[in-house]
Amino acid sequence: MGLPPSFFEFERLRMRRTTATLTALLISVGLASCSQDQGQDQNQGQNDAQQQQNPGQQPIPQQQQGQQQSPAPSPSVQQNQPGAGGLKPDLSEPTPPSGPYEKATVQHPARNVPIPQLDPNIRNDKAGVKEVVRYFMASQEYIRQTGNARPLTQVAPTSCAGCWVYASSANYLTYSKGSWYVGKGIEYKERTLQVKPHPDRPGQVVATFDFFENEVTLVENGKPQVVASPSTFRSTMVLEYDFSLDKWIIRELENRPR
Repeated sequence: MGLPPSFFEFERLRMRRTTATLTALLISVGLASCSQDQGQDQNQGQNDAQQQQNPGQQPIPQQQQGQQQSPAPSPSVQQNQPGAGGLKPDLSEPTPPSGPYEKATVQHPARNVPIPQLDPNIRNDKAGVKEVVRYFMASQEYIRQTGNARPLTQVAPTSCAGCWVYASSANYLTYSKGSWYVGKGIEYKERTLQVKPHPDRPGQVVATFDFFENEVTLVENGKPQVVASPSTFRSTMVLEYDFSLDKWIIRELENRPR
């Protein structure tokens, strides 16, 4: 069986399988809950009948019959429950570097990874679009090295499903489980960027550009495994300048292999 055609495809397939498994689990839990509720309704009906026959006798509460309430899920479990758009990404405040940057190895994940910075003086022009694309790709690489997607929120709302697939998968399936990625990562080819007005939507623009994915190794349970071969992609990004926020926002994103 060959490797996935790209790292993004690897993550997309992992998330699809995991989401399907969790959905099946939630359905089974829901059915069990319905069955339990039906059983409780039957018990309640029997208690009501007994109460009518013996007015002086009080029914025994359910908890006194050996049943206990289920404990509330821990915060970590709640954080990683599937949400409306799939698996939830890590949106915690990123940790600033405390020393020199160290790339990931099979012994440890990347350390002191610089947090991507977005130019605060972005304008409603082509240069502003160029800066958002650069920042977006930097945030994707930051996710690959840390699992943290907080920087991505600066330019991509949750309504941009294509922007968040990688972020959600990397958090839930890798970094939250103590695993990490090794490799040179994503290389954005700025010279390929083209920006044009959207043909059907006034006020929006379409940015197309290429990026290269290097070979990626997943270190899971202390064991390294190559999970994606080198690939070149063409991205199509739809952006709109939000005057209320005074910045560019990514509305849509699609990646296709070249």
